[in-house]
Amino acid sequence: MINKMRLNQSGIISLIAFLALGILLLLGTYFLSFTLIESKISTSDKIGTKTYYLAEAGISEAIWKLKNNEDTKNNFLNSTLSPDDDITKTNVFGDNKASYFVSFISSAPAEANMIATSTYQIADGKSQRVVRVYITKAEGSGSDWDFAMFSSIKGKEEDGNIEISGSNASITVNGSRFHANNDVKISGSGGTLTVNNGALTAGNEIEISGSDSQIILNNSYQDAPTSTIDMPPIDFDGWADRAITTYTGSQFENLASGTVLNGIIYVTEGTKLNKSAYSLEVHGLLVIDGSLELSGSGINLTVNYNPDYGGGLLINGNLKISSPNANLTIDGLTYVSRELGISGSGVEFTPVGTVIASNIKISGSNFTANITYKPEYFQQVLDPELNPNSPVIQIDHWEEVY
Repeated sequence: MINKMRLNQSGIISLIAFLALGILLLLGTYFLSFTLIESKISTSDKIGTKTYYLAEAGISEAIWKLKNNEDTKNNFLNSTLSPDDDITKTNVFGDNKASYFVSFISSAPAEANMIATSTYQIADGKSQRVVRVYITKAEGSGSDWDFAMFSSIKGKEEDGNIEISGSNASITVNGSRFHANNDVKISGSGGTLTVNNGALTAGNEIEISGSDSQIILNNSYQDAPTSTIDMPPIDFDGWADRAITTYTGSQFENLASGTVLNGIIYVTEGTKLNKSAYSLEVHGLLVIDGSLELSGSGINLTVNYNPDYGGGLLINGNLKISSPNANLTIDGLTYVSRELGISGSGVEFTPVGTVIASNIKISGSNFTANITYKPEYFQQVLDPELNPNSPVIQIDHWEEVY
């Protein structure tokens, strides 16, 4: 009897040991499998990142070719890009697994798409990335510029618009055209757009959907669709060479409130003004090679016309105004290469000359603008002799395709 019990106990212990060993083997297999999967994911991420940078390298080479290869540059400007301009490169950076192909597709004079496809060979296949870039070059002339406010198509469907969505906006245009190459849209409630002795025009359509909003035309007309117009070029490098005073972005941000500057003031990078009740006055031109953000409450920025230099605010990027109760008075050329966006409430905008931007969005409530066309204030700044080398290309849309 005792021997039988011992035998049963021994069998149970063996069974438990066998089950424990099985569980340990199962856990070990799971851990090993999990480790292998993590390793594969990590390797895949590394290869994916490498492939993406390969595509970026292809775009960089394509941009260099547009700027430096006269045949490709002329084909871009004349809308005659062909497979002869495409780029194929293997053994990139000395890695025989890495390659890319870049194609150029003309869409209009001085407008094109670049598509870079990169490939990295791996043991059981390949990794690929595709990057699409839309590029343009400003080709307009300032000698006969007859727009008080202008928005240009720059490659994306949402660009080339003038959109007024803030409530109780009041915009008055005096002496010339209020024009968008795409749409003019008034969707905010209680908005009023008044055009005196000028025109309201759009390359696509004019929409008014805000309740109690209205368009008032005094000795003016409305027309859509009309032909689109090229955006005039600005040579920011040329203005840097002519600068009287140059600041970095942080140096400009730290100027004391009440500062008065004279001549051509050049800021080398994007910058911002975010102090409340801050004021700055420029007699001449304020040129910023980057974006400008105004966010401090009650900011007052004034740019006055200077007979020696002209006048204006030239921004190679976005102008974003989120500060409430800001006041901008700009004599001359207000030029924003990307988007002019006004989201602050109670903003007052008084340009005398012309306003040019790739896209214009006004979403702040109680916005007031009084725009007066005055060519003698901006034609000097738009003179082609002062802008001989406007950027060969501007990147207006960049997207990754997986």
